[in-house]
Amino acid sequence: MFKEEYTNINDRSKWSHGPWDQEPLDKAVWVDPQTGLDCMIKRNTTGAWCGYVGITSNHSAFRVQYYEIDIDTHGGLTYSNHCSGDICHLHDGDEDETWWLGFDCCHSFDTSPLSLRSFDYGEYRTQQYAINEVTKLAQSLKNYLHPN
Repeated sequence: MFKEEYTNINDRSKWSHGPWDQEPLDKAVWVDPQTGLDCMIKRNTTGAWCGYVGITSNHSAFRVQYYEIDIDTHGGLTYSNHCSGDICHLHDGDEDETWWLGFDCCHSFDTSPLSLRSFDYGEYRTQQYAINEVTKLAQSLKNYLHPN
């Protein structure tokens, strides 16, 4: 399923034990087969999953800031930018610019490996949860027309 997989991006030495112990990946990139859009999940510095979908210049939301886009996703969109740092992927000979739109699983109702909140106050969003949310985001973006 994944075109790219990365492990050991994050230092896990300070993480407590939890469901994340069964998730060796820290980043994965794939193309959603239903929409053809680039998709990515990546752990942030607290170990929480973030999800991203890449769109190109022919999309109406290309270069539109996340807070201007009305799409339902986990906690709402919290990211928009061109390839930057770890939020990027390898291109297969395609030099098209990619604009990434994303969300994070590190809200007040979430917990993560380095969160100060316990499971009593937040829910850990698993790798599979992040994949499912990214897939839903890709489907929403495929049909999204930004009002210009």
